[in-house]
Amino acid sequence: MEVQMLEEETLANIKPLSSGQMNPWHLVGRDWQTRTDGQDFSTLHCFDVELHCDDEAVATVQMLLPCSLRVLPTFLLYWDARTVFSATIRPRSAPASQSTYPQVAAQSTALLLRSVFRNRMDIEKTDFVAFFLPAEGEDPLEWTQRFVGTIKGEEFKPTDVSNLSQNKLGMARDLSQHGRAYVIRGFQVGSPEAPATEYQSTERDENGLYLQVSRFPKRTDFLHKVSERDEQTPARRNTTLLKAEDCEVDKLPTPYAYFAAIIPSVLHRVGVSLVATHLCNTLLAPASVENLELVVTAISTSAAREPTNYQRQEYLGDSVLKFLTSLTLTSDHLRWPEGHLSRAKDHIVSNASLAKAALAIGLDKFILTKPFTGSKWRPLYVGEQLEEPTGEPRLLSTKTLADVVEALIGAAFLDGGFAKAIGILKVLLPKPAWSLVEERNEVLRMTHQASESSIICPPRFTQLEELAGYAFTLKSLALGALTHSSYMGPNVTTSYERHEFLGDACLDIIVATTSFNHEPPVTTHGLHLIRSAVVNADFLAFLSLTLCMSDPRATIATGNRENDVSVSETSVPLHLWNFIRHASPALRQAQQGVIERYESLEASISDSLQRGSYFPWALLARLQAPKFLSDIVESLLGAIYIDSHGSLAACEAFLERLGVMGYLRRLLEGGVALYHPKEELGQLADTETVRYEVFREEGEEKRLGCVVRVGEREVAKAVDGVSVMEIETRAAEEAVRLLKGERGNAEKGHGSLNL
Repeated sequence: MEVQMLEEETLANIKPLSSGQMNPWHLVGRDWQTRTDGQDFSTLHCFDVELHCDDEAVATVQMLLPCSLRVLPTFLLYWDARTVFSATIRPRSAPASQSTYPQVAAQSTALLLRSVFRNRMDIEKTDFVAFFLPAEGEDPLEWTQRFVGTIKGEEFKPTDVSNLSQNKLGMARDLSQHGRAYVIRGFQVGSPEAPATEYQSTERDENGLYLQVSRFPKRTDFLHKVSERDEQTPARRNTTLLKAEDCEVDKLPTPYAYFAAIIPSVLHRVGVSLVATHLCNTLLAPASVENLELVVTAISTSAAREPTNYQRQEYLGDSVLKFLTSLTLTSDHLRWPEGHLSRAKDHIVSNASLAKAALAIGLDKFILTKPFTGSKWRPLYVGEQLEEPTGEPRLLSTKTLADVVEALIGAAFLDGGFAKAIGILKVLLPKPAWSLVEERNEVLRMTHQASESSIICPPRFTQLEELAGYAFTLKSLALGALTHSSYMGPNVTTSYERHEFLGDACLDIIVATTSFNHEPPVTTHGLHLIRSAVVNADFLAFLSLTLCMSDPRATIATGNRENDVSVSETSVPLHLWNFIRHASPALRQAQQGVIERYESLEASISDSLQRGSYFPWALLARLQAPKFLSDIVESLLGAIYIDSHGSLAACEAFLERLGVMGYLRRLLEGGVALYHPKEELGQLADTETVRYEVFREEGEEKRLGCVVRVGEREVAKAVDGVSVMEIETRAAEEAVRLLKGERGNAEKGHGSLNL
């Protein structure tokens, strides 16, 4: 197993050559070819494509495909910086009749495309991958015959102005500019007062008819917003005038030209849907994922520039995968120690293993990396698409392949919880042998129930339950969760390490799902920062030191005289760490040391957590909390999970009592900076190197000091450190404060010069 893991970790450092991105229109072309060969057009799939602007219908056109489409959500099309269309694709209740194909459908499609893409079309080809016809109620043949061709501008007379409607006219084409297309905005009789433009003659006809027009956009990518720079180009922004006799006007009404312009964008969105649909119907069929948009998101890299990408779902899927892997390993290997479980888990969830699995099943061809630009778009013909099943082979990083696997796990979890996540794991990662969460939970519970009869609860057990806010049915679970491996006394069934392994996964999935479901959605980077802070061992240790209850005690005092006895009641704080069972002198010494540091730092840390604008990384590092303090939090979580038959709600209630959920809510509301000081300093330093020079101070205690250098400059210095981690963190914190102050002053100074 070690050799195999080494080989897979080596794979993580290279970029595997994977197949090209799947061409969905190749499959559509094969469907068309099959129907053409058999002359079977009776069951074509018809869809209404509706274009709206400000809730008003602009155009509705029918689209014909040889295959079905899952329901697509409404998507936005950015005509310009001010105009946004919404496009909706709805399947029709009845398929198109055979009479509309092939001649009429090809003619209407060619008419639409020629209105915008005449220079990009092959006039001899009509085997389009998708056909477009007028909306229901229009006779396709009559519609095509009515709108084919143009009207010469000289046929328009000034006396006809009041009867002309630009909405029913087509685009104007300036014959002096090789037929450049314009949208007619209005009409004007007589010489205009506006000066001549670069496209007009300075000669004026006081009695002539002029068209008020704006340029029809050349762009074919309406899926992405227009840049402000392009939008400020005067020629694209302004209305100009064209002499009617110098133009031709399309018979096809302009709204249809609008629709023709967005056909490349519509087909791209349909193509993405077809890729995701094919993935769901083939590789992922056993998982039965129903929400297609979740799958689209999962296979979309940021490079593809789709409306969504996999990053947030990958974050969620990562936690789901680790939880299910931890649960599976814990229930499969009931005698494995925590070290074995952790190594096995790390192997299963590693990027190398996930990437290898993705390549093995052919998932790579479904990953979307190529962005849609439309700059070189030309009509898609069946004959050409049949020759291109996929694009050129490409390099996909191991991380990208692994991220898509985790994003698909996240998609399945969102679609149907752990049950569907297990279903997709069976497809993507055949090993280990995955089974339902409920079955795993029962295996673990029954295992501990078998040893329950021999357990004798210690006197203070009920106080432990009161402190945790949870009453255990299987007392052995709670005892095991607080038993150190050094303990040799009675009632020992296990030590807390195995419970801690499972509890760590419970904590992670609770934090991940709570953060992911927050509204408004948290950015991917924000999700990772929040998780890093909330599951931080020092933070959990501080909360475990803080969680306490009053333990009533009776004090008996005797006087000088016989029978002079008095009893007084008092109470002492009882902390979670007081319940740890161990026989380790080192652990006892660590307990005493951290209690002293906690008493001196508690007020500062608590104030920072409750009201501070920064996460107290340096203060928590100064606490120097032993690892067992955070381990018992996670081990109790694991014990509660098993005892409650796998109730994450019961685990969350314990975290609420501990203070984890309350602080998580504060972070989700915003206003708390979560960057670790060393990470933030690295960003502020930009390209300069950051160095930490740690030294010993003079004196009996020989505390640590640290100098921070950015480039060759000494930026900050910190002293009186208790550990290398703490002093470096504190020095970085001071350096960040100083550099931000300098930049703030520089920006203020720069601003004053511009006043």
